[in-house]
Amino acid sequence: MKTANYRYQGPITGLHLAEGQERVLINGMTVQLPVEHERVQMLAGLGHLTVVAETENSADEASKAPAKTGKGVSHGG
Repeated sequence: MKTANYRYQGPITGLHLAEGQERVLINGMTVQLPVEHERVQMLAGLGHLTVVAETENSADEASKAPAKTGKGVSHGG
C-alpha cells in the first residue's frame, strides 16, 4: 500500500482507516496516511492535507529505521 506523509491544516478531525485503524488529525500535525484512501483524497482536495513525502509502504520504512540496541538503558541491579 502506498502511503505518504501529509501535513494537516484544519479543524480537529477523526479519520477511520482500514482494519479498525483510526487517526485524529490536529491542525499543524504531520501524519502518514494511505494515498488511495477516499477520505484522504477528499481532505487533500479541500486543501487540508498537503503531501510532505511519499513512501511505498510502512514495512519498507520500518526496515530502513536503525535497529534499537538498548544502549543507554539502565536495568537496575
